[in-house]
Amino acid sequence: PISIELWVDTTPPVILAYAPAPSALLSSLQPTVSATVSDGASGVAASSLRVLVNGSAMSSTFNQTTGVVSAAGGSWKDGSNSIELRAADEASNAATPLVWSVTLDTQPPSGTILINANAQLTTSVHVSLQLSADDGTVGSGVKGIRLSNDALTGFVEEPYVAVRSLWRLNAMRGMQRVYVKFVDKAGNESAPVSDDIELVLLSPETVITTGPAGFAPERTVSFAYMCPEGDCLFSYAFDNEGWSEWSADASATKADIPY
Repeated sequence: PISIELWVDTTPPVILAYAPAPSALLSSLQPTVSATVSDGASGVAASSLRVLVNGSAMSSTFNQTTGVVSAAGGSWKDGSNSIELRAADEASNAATPLVWSVTLDTQPPSGTILINANAQLTTSVHVSLQLSADDGTVGSGVKGIRLSNDALTGFVEEPYVAVRSLWRLNAMRGMQRVYVKFVDKAGNESAPVSDDIELVLLSPETVITTGPAGFAPERTVSFAYMCPEGDCLFSYAFDNEGWSEWSADASATKADIPY
């Protein structure tokens, strides 16, 4: 008798996981692509594995033990990129090509800053910053800002806004400069840009923060206020009445206001 053993494999490999994820946002100049490919019968044919980006083949390696294929290189571009992964097993069963897209953004945003709408001087250590930024036609969009009164250190990260109120200058008379860096959604950071303003220190600044405006539905009204410099005393007056005594209380209430 003659015994012959045959392996029959009609099932293609399975792609279990892959990275980067679809619609991912990347900032690396040379992104890498990885995937885990498995075949329970004849095994994955390493020679069949191909990873392409925008139709250009990437250089790939395959670990038979872990089933992980890693690829680098290829023709990446800023904007949307198409990735394709092809795999077959030793019996030549080919899996359906896996195709997905990711976005590459390698360019930092650009922008400008104006202090107090480009005013030449201020008497308050708290100023308003007008910010404008652009991330280009294929950029991911501006996400945040980093602010500082020093070109090298002390940057504070905040969400991007068109107007940043009550930014505190260094409490020193003379020319003051504020620096800002813009950060896009891919994490690219711009070079710092700045604006100058002369600080003339006179007295603390008071800001009314809450209270009725225009019309009040009741004859009793309350107002709250604050001093950005901190540790201030306040005095208030309603209409043409006399000013109150100085107090650390940061609110004032008046009843029976006239119609």
